[in-house]
Amino acid sequence: AFDLKSKELAPPVKVISENLTRNTPFLENEVFNSNENSIDREFILKKYMSYIAEQLLKDVPIRSMTRHILGLYHGESNAKLFRRLLSGKTVEMNHLNDWLDFKKNSLTETKSV
Repeated sequence: AFDLKSKELAPPVKVISENLTRNTPFLENEVFNSNENSIDREFILKKYMSYIAEQLLKDVPIRSMTRHILGLYHGESNAKLFRRLLSGKTVEMNHLNDWLDFKKNSLTETKSV
């Protein structure tokens, strides 16, 4: 047996761990409880939304930017909803604001239960 929280993993487990964290970068913080310099998805989305707002002023199509964040919630609950939100007929900034409100409300519901 091995301890997942130990940074000293057996070679095969270390390779698996490295592959998992490469594909899901937030997993390392969850598995190793490493809160040092941890960034959550909502923080990234907020920062990216400010970039999108700047680019919209330059007439860059919003779809050209939102396609790069389709996988931001990969592996999370409601990830499919997030992708659908950004893949519909119309994509607008208020969709991203609605998503952040949804995530904030779902987090507070989870903590209160």
